[in-house]
Amino acid sequence: MLFDRDFAVIDDVPYNVDPARAGSRLAIVSNQSGVAQGLFPEGSLPAVRARIRALLAPWGVTFAGFSWCPHQSEGGVPAHAVACECRKPAPGMLAAAMDALGADPAESRVIGDILNDVQAGRARGFRKLLIDKRQRDRVAAVPWPASAPAGPRS
Repeated sequence: MLFDRDFAVIDDVPYNVDPARAGSRLAIVSNQSGVAQGLFPEGSLPAVRARIRALLAPWGVTFAGFSWCPHQSEGGVPAHAVACECRKPAPGMLAAAMDALGADPAESRVIGDILNDVQAGRARGFRKLLIDKRQRDRVAAVPWPASAPAGPRS
């Protein structure tokens, strides 16, 4: 995924080249209803987290948090077939992530591909970005690099 630097990743300060002002902490917050539906066990999610971290680490991308909601009230796994406050669009998972990061929602962004993501962000006072799913095929057609770049370019 490509991000514009200003406003999407750091504050939009004109002509900002001060490294002290750069830097955002990233966290993943994800509904995982497949757990409640019995499609996969919750214990498989840490391996997904590790794989995402491994894929992005060569580019220097790190995550300050990785949260998921395994619930869905219509699910078939009784322990997870519950209504909860962590499943987006409810704001509970975002609130917990923000508390863990010590971050200010007014200075934070939520980026998602469905309206539930935006609604959860709105409920917490985030700046929001909805990614148009119709563009997913175009992005998927771009070949992923065979190997990570050697390092940041100057």
